Amino acid sequence: MVVIDHKAGQLANRLFQFSYFIAHSLEHDYKLINPCFEEYRDLFETTSKSNFDTGNIQLAFSRNLFINKKLTQLINRLRRPASKNNSKLFFFEFHNIRQQYDQQHKVFDMSDASFVKKAKRKILFAKGWHYRDTAALIKHADTVRKIFTPCDIFMNQVKNVVAATKNYDVRIGVHLRKGDYENFFEGRWFYDDTVYAQKMQALQNTFAAQKKTCVFILFSNEIIDATSFAGLNILTGQRPAITDLYSMAACDYLVGPPSTFTMWASFYGSVPLLILKNKDTIPAVENFKIANGIEAFF
Repeated sequence: MVVIDHKAGQLANRLFQFSYFIAHSLEHDYKLINPCFEEYRDLFETTSKSNFDTGNIQLAFSRNLFINKKLTQLINRLRRPASKNNSKLFFFEFHNIRQQYDQQHKVFDMSDASFVKKAKRKILFAKGWHYRDTAALIKHADTVRKIFTPCDIFMNQVKNVVAATKNYDVRIGVHLRKGDYENFFEGRWFYDDTVYAQKMQALQNTFAAQKKTCVFILFSNEIIDATSFAGLNILTGQRPAITDLYSMAACDYLVGPPSTFTMWASFYGSVPLLILKNKDTIPAVENFKIANGIEAFF
C-alpha cells in the first residue's frame, strides 16, 4: 500500500502527482491512498464521491470522519521519529525523495523493482514530487482522464468558451504565465506581452497562408491587457482555474512557458503544445508536440 505524503504545488502539479501514482498502482496492483488531494476533490465527479471504478484507490484512510481523524493523528505521531530519508518504523516505511531528487530536479523511477516490492508489501509513505512512471501513465492514460474529468458545472463553462470561438478554424490557447514566474528560476520564463504577441502573430500568419482563421484564447494568473494584442483575434475572461485548465484542453494548439498547467491540458486533451523554453523559441507547427507526462525543462 502507498500513501501519498506530500502536497506537490497547486492543481496541475497535484493532478500529475496523483496520476503517476494511480497509473503505477493499476500497473502493479496495490492499494493507493491520497489524503493530499482533499482540497481539489470537489472539482471532479470521481474524487468528489471517492468512487473510483477501477483499482483500489482512496482519498482518506477511512470513510468514517472520526476514524480517519484518529488514524491521521496516530500516523503523524509515528512520523515524527521517522525524520530521516527512507526510514522505517514498525510496519511503516517512509520513502522521502525531497532532498535527493526534488531539490536536485532529478526523476525517481517508480518502476524500480525495490520500490514496487515495497509498494506491494509494506505501508509506504511516499514523500516528494519527482516520482515518475511515464510508461504506466501512457498505458493507463484513458483511465486517468476519466477519473479527472471535471464536474458538469465546470465542463459546461468550458463548453461556453468553446462556443464563443466556434466561428474560427483554429483555436490556440496561450498561457501568459506571470505573477510567480517573475521570480521562479530567476525569472527565466517570465515573458512580457510583446514576446507572446510575436509568437501569436507568427502563428496567425502560418494559418492565414493555409486560408484558415485562428483565435487565441488567453489564459493568465494576472489581468490581461488586450491592447498588447492588437490585430489578433483574442478571447479573454476571468474564469476559475479548473475552467481555464480544461478550456486549454479543448484547444487545437497550446503555447506557453514551461508549466505543468499547459502540460496537463496537453496530456488530457491530446493537444499539441509548444513550450517556450526561451523567448527565441520558433512557433513552427512542427515544433508542437503532445505531452505524455511532465516534460523535463530544467
